Amino acid sequence: MSPEYANDTTKLFSSSSDGYFFTLLGALEHPFPRGSVHIPSNNASVHPVIDPQYISHPLDRKLLGIIALHLQKIAQTTPLSELVEQPGYHKLVEVNVEEWIKKSIQSEYHPAGACAMLPKEKGGVIDAKLKVNGTRNLRVVDPSIFPLLPRANIQTLVYAVAERAANWIKSECGDD
Repeated sequence: MSPEYANDTTKLFSSSSDGYFFTLLGALEHPFPRGSVHIPSNNASVHPVIDPQYISHPLDRKLLGIIALHLQKIAQTTPLSELVEQPGYHKLVEVNVEEWIKKSIQSEYHPAGACAMLPKEKGGVIDAKLKVNGTRNLRVVDPSIFPLLPRANIQTLVYAVAERAANWIKSECGDD
């Protein structure tokens, strides 16, 4: 558990030492906060404003702390403890685990829900056929339309959405 490497995976999964290594990772699959993505300008070169709201809810911090302490306990329990150089990780206790979480949080890079399927007046981005509200032929066909992600690989869901969108597009073009 190395917070100084949390945002640099080249360091997180590498070592200057010889030997065998492994990593214990825990994840909070369904966090409570909802982030936001806003387009600040109609200029395409201006980047969107993205606020993921990571660990902004106290329960998320508490749950991640429980996960980190549990992983530490696993590393300290035989037979794994016989293989792990002790301490070999940052010693966490309940009093410091939330501070460690704040420094160590890392994304799984599967954002979801940025393009809500709702009417525009309710904050939605796309309609029921994935068309961007206020446009004629622009669709969003990616995981940003999912309100929540499953605790699994999302590739098959993306394929299903893409198939459905392709069928709608073909139908609208008269190519059934």
